[in-house]
Amino acid sequence: MKFYDLKDFQKSDSFKITKTGDREITVTGERIEQIVRMTDMKNFEAVARVYDIMEKLHILTKVHAMLRANIEEYFFEGSDDEDFGKVVIAGRAFPLEKTVFQKKSKG
Repeated sequence: MKFYDLKDFQKSDSFKITKTGDREITVTGERIEQIVRMTDMKNFEAVARVYDIMEKLHILTKVHAMLRANIEEYFFEGSDDEDFGKVVIAGRAFPLEKTVFQKKSKG
């Protein structure tokens, strides 16, 4: 009889977040990369779905926490710089300017 340790099996929705540039964060993970590769990047609803999945998997929460930890890198007093950076998954970039520090409205 063979026994398996479930700790050896990685969840398919697990991911790793790495800061890869000044304003670039790379996310790797089997499932999220598969979803992005299947996404038609010319279709607004399909891209919005990727952002929704990133939110549900708490990827954006962790990315925002990384940004907050290094907030001085992103905001300078008197600066009109609105480049919040991007998340790169499977070689495709997802800008953060529409997601950073937004509060969800209830109603």
